[in-house]
Amino acid sequence: MRMKPNTTIKLSALLVSCIFSGISVADAEKAGITLLAKGNVTATAGQDIRKLKRRSAIHESEVLETGNESRAQFRMQDGAVIALQENSSLSLLEYQYKQPGSDDSVIMKLTKGGLRTISGAVGKDDPKDYRLETPLATIGIKGTVYEAELAGDNLFVAFWKGRGKVTAPGCDASLGDGHPFRIVRVSAAGECELLEFDGGRSPFSAGHSMDPTTGPDDDPLNLDSFGPTSGDPDSGLPFFPNEVLDSGGGIY
Repeated sequence: MRMKPNTTIKLSALLVSCIFSGISVADAEKAGITLLAKGNVTATAGQDIRKLKRRSAIHESEVLETGNESRAQFRMQDGAVIALQENSSLSLLEYQYKQPGSDDSVIMKLTKGGLRTISGAVGKDDPKDYRLETPLATIGIKGTVYEAELAGDNLFVAFWKGRGKVTAPGCDASLGDGHPFRIVRVSAAGECELLEFDGGRSPFSAGHSMDPTTGPDDDPLNLDSFGPTSGDPDSGLPFFPNEVLDSGGGIY
């Protein structure tokens, strides 16, 4: 085959890496898969908007959004499960996971609505590897089940298992196992108010409504009583039933 003079073939660093590692470019960028998509659930990258359905891949740098009366659940590459409530927006700024002990990193940004998550491998060994940003505060974790909700001018964060730290302009709050409080409210001024949890209702109302101080009518749910189930028998990916993550009853 004759090539034109000065013809060059350029391979990006990502493509070269993929060739030698035996994985595709798509797999190299994939952050997770969609386990559940009810209603209007989309992933946006630049001008490209995709409607997500069960088994749809989600990628680093995409913005995941749910519309009115919509919700979604995702299984991430490091084993984390994220349940996104209605009218929510979550940016996957960085989601890098290769193998235990490698240089991994998770940086997400919640700009609207709420989420509940069971954390995966990233952040368990080194909390600096994981960060959830919001307009009011930054959340760090170490092996935990937690939820975060932007409601009105406030941010509510609860650590039901494990522990974490909420950092705002006017405060640093350590919460969860080994600490006296599990729930914090961060005001628009960046001030923290630690909230009591008596083992009954959480301050998060069903569906993450705009009245988070009013608990739901249903009884609280115990995560241990459910255990992981397979929502995708073909892939064998375990996750917790959506009624656990989406009940508003609190996970503890």
